[in-house]
Amino acid sequence: MRLGSLASKVTLQSPSTSADATGQLSFSYSSEGMHWAHVEQAGSSATWAEGIDQLNTYSIVMHYDPSISIAKGWRILHDSKTLEVQTVNFDTQSRQWVELVALVIT
Repeated sequence: MRLGSLASKVTLQSPSTSADATGQLSFSYSSEGMHWAHVEQAGSSATWAEGIDQLNTYSIVMHYDPSISIAKGWRILHDSKTLEVQTVNFDTQSRQWVELVALVIT
């Protein structure tokens, strides 16, 4: 992939938890900044029994950044979509790219 292929701006969000005064856990997401990426829809699945009409899958490729430890459960904001990372594939040979497979959640 060439640098020019990274034409979409995405915002990465990492999950975090905290406990309130009563000890209840609260989940939130913190922004890890805006990054350039190549985003494409990877496919769609048919209806599930639970009533989900369509499950959209996206492939996101971006530069490898060792200061960011992207993992399953992170969120990606792209256009008006919120995506949740399901799989992280690192380019182990050149360490230049990371590919994320994510599902649309909103």
